[in-house]
Amino acid sequence: MDLYHAACAVQGTSRKERVVFCEALIWRAHVADKYVKRVHKLHPEWGDGSLRSAATLHQVGPPIQIGPSDFLECFSIVLNALLENRLIRSHPN
Repeated sequence: MDLYHAACAVQGTSRKERVVFCEALIWRAHVADKYVKRVHKLHPEWGDGSLRSAATLHQVGPPIQIGPSDFLECFSIVLNALLENRLIRSHPN
């Protein structure tokens, strides 16, 4: 469900802002996750550290019905950003 909600949030942004918005969304979820693990409370702005929690701040309702290809493009943006984020974190400096 996290991917679905993130894709819905990404779909609510303009096409040229989607990748940057998605990267920020993943960063917020990561920061919130670290916060929850450290203080054992929800992050005051970004929730429980899940992508869904961070995305819920930006998503209101079901996906915008522009067309299935638009939603799939947003889903792809989320998957690619997660993969890129994982590769960056796993790469030794």
